[in-house]
Amino acid sequence: MKKIILTLTLFITFQLSAQEDIFSYNYRSVPAEELESFFENEVVYWTGIHSILVKKGQSTGWAMLQRVGGKSSDPNIYFYMGHGSYENLDNLNKNWQAAEAEYRKSMDSEKLALIDKQLNIHKRIVGEVLLNRVTSANLDGGMSDWNYLVHNYAKAKNAWSWVQLQDKYFKPFFEKHIKAKNTKQKYWNAAYVLNPTGDSYNWNAYTADAYKKLSDIFNPWNIEITWPEISEDDIDTFGDNGFYKTVIWEKLLWLDTNGNLKSRY
Repeated sequence: MKKIILTLTLFITFQLSAQEDIFSYNYRSVPAEELESFFENEVVYWTGIHSILVKKGQSTGWAMLQRVGGKSSDPNIYFYMGHGSYENLDNLNKNWQAAEAEYRKSMDSEKLALIDKQLNIHKRIVGEVLLNRVTSANLDGGMSDWNYLVHNYAKAKNAWSWVQLQDKYFKPFFEKHIKAKNTKQKYWNAAYVLNPTGDSYNWNAYTADAYKKLSDIFNPWNIEITWPEISEDDIDTFGDNGFYKTVIWEKLLWLDTNGNLKSRY
């Protein structure tokens, strides 16, 4: 029996470690007076390139989100880009250059000249992180089902083991309650940081919770629920499930699964 359990555990661990759902967050600090121009550049130019990548299967998605509340010193915008596979990640520069050339070729030369002038603004990049989404509940619902994401950033002793335990305890929990509509939450996922890593960074893994309305975040449950109980064997690795910090993000722009631009701005 012990041999069977060990084999099953190793199989599940291998499945998780082999999973590729690579994505990146590009964080910006954009002054209020530049937000309108920043947004326009995304709509008229950058999203056109991302759309081509999505339509060709070279990207799994793209979105622009804005921070809700929080400290003024924190990034107020981030861009999500889904790479999917390591192959797409390796070919990103080549695919991006080809997609940009294709998009520019489709545009009127006079309009393109005006856009190029408008694009000449500070990018306000403050950081970028590459992650692997290992586990999720109801992720197939897509981006149209939600408007707000709650990011719960964690500094785990072992990021990989922490995400494994999220999969063990919280994936079935959220799958059950989302399917039964016991919660207003639309989806849940957990991921660990691939790059950058090290002790000087204040988080190395995270979970994300998606909601339709801002108020749903503060009143998410339709019934009384019992949270999963962490076993004594796992509690040390799991920690107290406390987070370095939690930040709410509002979705402004995104591409649907067909690469079409959608907006809530």
